[in-house]
Amino acid sequence: MKGLDKLFLAHKMLLEELISEIKDEKIDDERPFLEITFFNGLLLYIRYNDYNEYSYQLIYSQDYLDRIRYDNFDDRWEVKSKPHYFHPQGRE
Repeated sequence: MKGLDKLFLAHKMLLEELISEIKDEKIDDERPFLEITFFNGLLLYIRYNDYNEYSYQLIYSQDYLDRIRYDNFDDRWEVKSKPHYFHPQGRE
């Protein structure tokens, strides 16, 4: 499945479950990524590419590392869940 197809599927699922919480949403089909803005101020970015790589980021504020990220394309981290990486809030 292409990255953009995965984004459209994620978009559909998020709208079905969280429509009352979502203030704005958009899909950038060139890069491709999905951006969702929630009424409470949170930002969600979801990115897929055509090489089975992904990244999910939930951003709380513009403060440094005030976010949670989960991805599978960063090989610098030694974690038990390799190749999937969880980056907790406040840490790289």
